Amino acid sequence: MRFWIGGSAGAALATALGLFLSAIAPAAPPTLTVEATDAEIGEAVHATAELSESPGATGEIGFEVFASDDPTCAGPALDQSSATVSGEGEYDSADFEPAVAGDYYWTARYSGDGENEPAESICAATSTVAKASPEMTGNATSGVVGTAIRDEVTFTGGFS
Repeated sequence: MRFWIGGSAGAALATALGLFLSAIAPAAPPTLTVEATDAEIGEAVHATAELSESPGATGEIGFEVFASDDPTCAGPALDQSSATVSGEGEYDSADFEPAVAGDYYWTARYSGDGENEPAESICAATSTVAKASPEMTGNATSGVVGTAIRDEVTFTGGFS
């Protein structure tokens, strides 16, 4: 059996049904992307997470950084930090100063709130920490055979 409701009654029913379905349809999940800075040893790195598809978001984004020997971010994090979320946008981790040169991997997790589902971005960004680039300069005194000479050398740009 088929029913057809036409005219203004049909339009009102279709509008009401459309509003009902849009009210109960789940929202798209938030999107969380992560980028990370690079540095030279002795300098700090950090990650920036961008939260989108989450209007009016609240909660927090937690950041974890993992060592060079953990490219899957499965082991314990070297450092953790968090940022309070207030709407869509970019949020930064705390600075992290690595002890050795290498690649460091970042994970970010959005906690979600009453209107937005949680989201995560696991091992999605890499900070490359380069070795220091020391330089050496010097000058020496001149002399004749049998006399003492002196050489002075200066190292700069190193890390210890």
